[in-house]
Parts: sequence; C-alpha cells; structure tokens
Amino acid sequence: MKKKVFNLIIILSLVLNMFVPFTAYASEGNINVQVSFTGTEGVVSITSTGTDHSGEGRSFNGTLNGFTDSSETNTIEVCSSFGMPLLNAITINGEAMTVSGNEDCYSYNVAGATSYNISAESSGAASRDTTVIWVNPDYVIKPTDDINWLNDFSIVHGYARAIEVYDENNNRLQPSNYINTQVQPDGSRSDEFGLTNGFGWIKTKAGYRVVFEFIPEYGYQLTSIMINEQPVDATGVMNRFEFIMPEGSNIHFAATFSKVDDVVSSSSSKVSSGTVDLGNNLSNGTARLNVSDVELSDDKIKGFEKAASGYTVSNYLNIDLYNVFYKGKNDANDVWSNQIEELDEEATISFVLEEGIDANEIVIVHNVHDGDDFEIIPIESYDPVTRTVTFKTKSFSNYAIGTKGTKNAKTGDNIHIYIELLGVSVAGAIISVILLKKNKQNN
Repeated sequence: MKKKVFNLIIILSLVLNMFVPFTAYASEGNINVQVSFTGTEGVVSITSTGTDHSGEGRSFNGTLNGFTDSSETNTIEVCSSFGMPLLNAITINGEAMTVSGNEDCYSYNVAGATSYNISAESSGAASRDTTVIWVNPDYVIKPTDDINWLNDFSIVHGYARAIEVYDENNNRLQPSNYINTQVQPDGSRSDEFGLTNGFGWIKTKAGYRVVFEFIPEYGYQLTSIMINEQPVDATGVMNRFEFIMPEGSNIHFAATFSKVDDVVSSSSSKVSSGTVDLGNNLSNGTARLNVSDVELSDDKIKGFEKAASGYTVSNYLNIDLYNVFYKGKNDANDVWSNQIEELDEEATISFVLEEGIDANEIVIVHNVHDGDDFEIIPIESYDPVTRTVTFKTKSFSNYAIGTKGTKNAKTGDNIHIYIELLGVSVAGAIISVILLKKNKQNN
C-alpha cells in the first residue's frame, strides 16, 4: 500500500511539472564578439543580466573573448568614439536595430548567445555636436581617473571657463543649451561656466562661436594658445579668446602658461631701474610698475614742500601700478592692463637712482591719489653704493624724495667751520690794511 502511494506521488509530480515554465539558459562558454565600424570609429560594451552570472566587456574595433555567458539576456551598447561622426545604422546578428535622434550611444537588450556579430555605420551626414573638455589645476584626481588621459586635457598654472556661446546667426545661447547641468553620479553639477569641481565640459554645434576666458595664476602668463593646432585670437575683453567650433572634430586646448616676473619700467631721468614685491596682493597675472618724471603745478609743489617741512624735496616722480595679462603670445608689449590705485596690503618697492643721495635722512613724500592729501613715508633702507632706495606703500600716484642734512657732517659742526673761516678771512683783511698803511708812511 505504501509503495502504491509513493508511486502515485511521483506520477502527480511529473504531471504538475508539465505546467511549470522551464527556463533554458545558454550554455556555458566564451562569448565571441565580432565588431566592425564603417565611416566612423566606436566602442561596444556588453553587460550580462543573468541571475547567476554577470559581467562587462568592451571592445574597440576588435574581437571580445573570454566572457562567460549564462544569462537570459545581455545589454549591448554601441557608441561612436569621442570626436567621431554619429552612427546611423546598427545591426546585431543580422537584425537591424533602431537608430534615431542625434545620440552618441545606443543601448539594446538582446537574447543571450555565445556569439554576436555587430556592425555599425555612419554616412558622415549625421553631424554630431562638438565637445570641449578641459581639466583645471584645482581638479582633484580620483583614484579611478585615467591619469594619462587627463594629462592630455590638463591646464597647468591657469584656468579656463566657457563664458559665452553664439549660434550661426550670432544669437547668444543660454548656458543650459551647451552645458550639462544634470546631477552627476557623485552628486556634483556643472556651474554656468561648464565646470564641475575643476573639470570642464561643454557641447555645441559646429559653426558656433565660443568665447573662453583663460586666467593665469599669479606669476604666470598665457604665452601660447592653440586649439586643434590653430592659433586663437584674443578679443577686446581682458583674458577672453574666441573661436568657431569645427565640423566633426572635438577641441583640444594647447595652452601654455609661462613663469613671468613682475617688472619695473622706468622712463624717468632720476630712476634707472627697480623692483617691486607685491606679496599676496595679486591673485592672477603679473604686475608692472611704471615710473616717470612728472611736471607739477605750483600748488602741487607747495603741497609737497609743506608736507615735507624740514626736508628738501626733489626728484618728483609719477608711479603707476598695473595688473597685466598677455594676449596668448609671448609679447610683453601687447598686453591687457588694469590700473591699480591702491592695494589691500603694502608692497615693497626699490629704485636705483641715477644719482646718489648725500644726506642724513631720506623720506618719500606721497601725494595720495594725486588729491589734496600728502603723507610722509619713511624709507626702509638706502644703499649709497648701489644708490638703491627701498620703501613700502599701498597707493600709487605722484611721489617725491625728501632729504635732510649732509651725510657725515652735522649742522652744528658746519656753523663752527663757517665762523672759523670767517674769522680767518677778517683777520687777513685787517693785516693787509695795516701793512698797506705802513708802506705809504715809509714812502
């Protein structure tokens, strides 16, 4: 009886299993992927969606082997490579896939198989948007970054920003039309200049005019700027350069920022050369201090003399400070300049004078902003051998050098000398008169 019951259970189980769906998985083995691109270059990736095995493989115009298949379906993504024409025809194992729009990549869910034959074509008529990417110095390298790839797009000692984009009709576009403002996987979002934590990215159509801003770090200048090996002209706005997006080609910046020192330029007959140390006053570019002789009105001269009471005022100078930026070429005479009237912190200035100063005390007299106020600036040092006078200031306008006394001779000592010389002269004159009278009496 027990044996009959057991046999009945086996029979019922077999009958019930006839109504349960059976899932057939592709056999274990390598997936062989044959990829061909015509009229463009691209990349294929395959991701398994099976329940008991998953993985991803990528192939650049070649054969992908060593991928174990045990899935019901696989996801195949076919993309045109960076800078290449867009795809307009894709087939997978002889089946034409849907290709529409103006996309870089197309993704398809396909049945699991041990081999895929993938072909993709571009007629060249499918024009793609042109992409510009760059990496600023403040970009934080992630452990997963391809350092070699980043180096090709890195800007050293300077920064780039996308300022404006104009279409073929010279209409200015809103940043949302060319900047990806979607939230990235790390939670970041591009700002209005195409930057995400130092990484820059914009995408526009060929023929559009793009205006970029290149700003050097302090102590550096943009001495060369090439885009796809073509020179880029500066605009009439400081640090801005523009170019037309090319057809079918992405952009690579070749921006060279070179080390450049701050300079003192003198046209004065009183100052032969000099140096300037701005400390932390400037963030970008370099400084140029211009020194020239200046002709002043009688009122200004009286103002200097009154402020420098007790000093002899001479060497009237005009001192102007500029923050300068090169126009993308190594030419110190063709620059943008921004005049600075006053700094946040004091700068140290040294002048080499054409003639030495022979005095006990030296001061700098300053006409503040060339207005009604004057001030005395004590000098830091004066070297009579090199004729170098050094002082500190925050403001730039008209200056003069004031002196007091004669070096190595005190005013009191000079008076005694003058009295002694006068006494000798008077005594000599008296003796001469007496001798003259005696001569007349003898005759």
